Amino acid sequence: MSNVTWTMRLYDTSGGPITGADYNGAVSNEIKHGFSRQLEIPLNGIDQLSFSLYLDDPMSYNIVRLRTVVKLWRTIRNDSGTVIYADNDPCFGGVVGYTLKDGAENTMNINVQSPFWRLQFRMHILNHYLKTNIDTGLDYKQSELMWKLIDLVNNAFGLEDSNTGIIKGIFAAANDPVVAPYFVAKGSNTWTHIFETIMNRPGGVDIVPSYTHVDGDPSILVFNTDEKRGESNVITLRYRTGSADNLDNLTEENQPVPGEFANYLWAVGQGGPNSGKIAMEENINSDADGYRNIGIYMRRADFPDIKKIGLAGPPPTHLKAIAKSEFAQSRIPKTNYTCEISPVGGVYYGSHFSVGDTVDLLGGKGSLNVNETSQRIYDATLSMSENNIESTSVSIAEDFTEAFV
Repeated sequence: MSNVTWTMRLYDTSGGPITGADYNGAVSNEIKHGFSRQLEIPLNGIDQLSFSLYLDDPMSYNIVRLRTVVKLWRTIRNDSGTVIYADNDPCFGGVVGYTLKDGAENTMNINVQSPFWRLQFRMHILNHYLKTNIDTGLDYKQSELMWKLIDLVNNAFGLEDSNTGIIKGIFAAANDPVVAPYFVAKGSNTWTHIFETIMNRPGGVDIVPSYTHVDGDPSILVFNTDEKRGESNVITLRYRTGSADNLDNLTEENQPVPGEFANYLWAVGQGGPNSGKIAMEENINSDADGYRNIGIYMRRADFPDIKKIGLAGPPPTHLKAIAKSEFAQSRIPKTNYTCEISPVGGVYYGSHFSVGDTVDLLGGKGSLNVNETSQRIYDATLSMSENNIESTSVSIAEDFTEAFV
């Protein structure tokens, strides 16, 4: 079993270290005595770090909501103590958004969120009509537009007052879709536009956040995107296979959800059904979930900003392309797996796999008989015990977005 260590450090919002003494009197900005430590990393969501301190811990006096930043580095050593993986830059950084002090328990619970969390508190104070990116002379692509909405609120009141801690990175998607023209009404919420409107468009890119630190620099997160986050078939997760097992537990959840599952889909464009802008996809009998086998399960998806029905292709265009992408995610009820990775299994987050990667999954215990390839990791939760044993749980499902062909 490898030895995993977490190093948490405290900073002010300008990137300056905030120091305090530990129980032995040594002064640093390291939060040395945190417990109940947990890091959650969702795909295209808000990373979160939670931990607790005792109320008499000197560092507990320095942690203040909205005024302090916590950054985390992980190091993995083999049995002989040799470093086999170490974060050069933090694997997480964020602003303290929640504290709970409990006198009877003598504890302070802290929750820290990535800078994306701040976007939920930002709105646009002006109307914006975004069509041509002046940096490229072309219509805005999805990555460019998402960054533009962040950059607008980064500078709305001057960088010192508006800084979110998010800076521009690399947009690596070869097929980054064009999303212009795009209108942002004054008073509209930045988070809603980026994550609930632009990000939900079929065929869109993934956010690939990376964290950064330089003393005295308020930057926390680098906003990168890629066509699909992660790599293909990086490891095989095994549960009760009798050979090289690396899971302590495996659960399977299978639930057709109204509004998500459909073997008959209407994608409706601008003007609604009466305009004739309807692209239909149907699964008659191509697999066990076709409607000739299980009956019709219907879903309607509205895209009021799409004006053209487009061509079936290949490649499909406009509303036809959206309907095809939507149907790829709707046509099969999603089977979700939760994998509890064994601390002695020899595979570690960051070193062997990350959120967005696809993995193979094997498991055998009675009717829980799994032999699945190219399952995508949609969420990872890392927990560190009080005796410094790291355990990891990942949520995986079929790669319906066809990230890797």
